[in-house]
Amino acid sequence: IIALEQRLGRRPAWVWAALCAMLAVYLAAYGWLTLLSRSADERAQVNLTLFWSYREAFRWEGGPQIIRLGMAREILMNILLYMPLGFLLPMVFDRLRFPGLASLGTAFLLSGATEALQYLTHRGLCEADDLFNNLLGFLIGFGLLTAGRWLVKKLGRL
Repeated sequence: IIALEQRLGRRPAWVWAALCAMLAVYLAAYGWLTLLSRSADERAQVNLTLFWSYREAFRWEGGPQIIRLGMAREILMNILLYMPLGFLLPMVFDRLRFPGLASLGTAFLLSGATEALQYLTHRGLCEADDLFNNLLGFLIGFGLLTAGRWLVKKLGRL
């Protein structure tokens, strides 16, 4: 998509429509994974202590070591879950004045709303670490998009 835009100098309408469709599919899968596929617990679960899951998953003495593989996997999955948003949102919001900032704000609101809904519906653990990990995943995805755009531009000049 980036190379096509670079070659044409503009984005065809069908590309924007395809990006919106990909975003819609992502959001449907996201809703299923984070809320709809889970059964409700008797009471809401919340942990707002930042980095508690890192302390549970890793030991740092003498270098990092994984001590709870399941917890480390959850951290990684939360990061990976938001990486597609780092690609898609800035490309969908590209006509805004600050697409990166609008995308980051949207990712933050989506993650915060998800955590709040998990608390209100008793489906999953509402935690600050998820918000951190989701935003980290978004930033990694956005960084990869930015690097890809730079690389395509650089290769186009060769």
